[in-house]
Amino acid sequence: MTTSNNLTKAAISELSDIASDSIKIFHIDSLYTIKVSFPKVPPQGDKYERDMHSGQQYVRMLSLEID
Repeated sequence: MTTSNNLTKAAISELSDIASDSIKIFHIDSLYTIKVSFPKVPPQGDKYERDMHSGQQYVRMLSLEID
């Protein structure tokens, strides 16, 4: 199973300033992938939104080691 002791809702919540109960983590074993999902603020398409596809959101998680 694709898991990590460091990539947790609590850790992502702390890094992203997002409530941990709104974070979802999906472990996709067949792809050796861990997907993290959380609400986007501002929402996609908002006139003040600068990262249309959340392509920059992962940068905050680079400090988390996947074990």
